[in-house]
Amino acid sequence: MTVMLLGPMIMVGKLPPGWWLCTSIDNAFGLGAVTRVDYGAWTSSIGLVALFDVAFICLGLALGRIRRTRPSPSSHAATQSAG
Repeated sequence: MTVMLLGPMIMVGKLPPGWWLCTSIDNAFGLGAVTRVDYGAWTSSIGLVALFDVAFICLGLALGRIRRTRPSPSSHAATQSAG
């Protein structure tokens, strides 16, 4: 049973951006399983981390806009200035 789950668990483990960041550090400094510095692999890993960053920023901006345009019934519709 554990052998059948090994492949999918490795695939799921490679999805978060933290794995790609650690891989890029290993490629940049030649650490871990990497025996030499591999700038091509480092660039591709950093590119994937940058794509995750762009996706998270866009998601945050979209959710912020949705929250601004549709206020919840328990909050005020508009913010009052203090002055």
